[in-house]
Amino acid sequence: MLEKKFFSTEELIKNIRKKGIIIYDEIEVSNILKNENYYVLSGYKTLFLDDEKNYKPNTNFMDIYKLSQ
Repeated sequence: MLEKKFFSTEELIKNIRKKGIIIYDEIEVSNILKNENYYVLSGYKTLFLDDEKNYKPNTNFMDIYKLSQ
């Protein structure tokens, strides 16, 4: 069985940005990630993916987060 690697908040933010998702306020996103399950939040990403499973231009982390609320 594969074990999932634990990512620090900073590593998660770096990974989110690497995927092309915009983060305007790193402190705010850091606080959200400390209180919310990233994998639950990532369940809302499908609305922001194109047909090739890439994030659409101007995808913002806060838009994904707001959908989860």
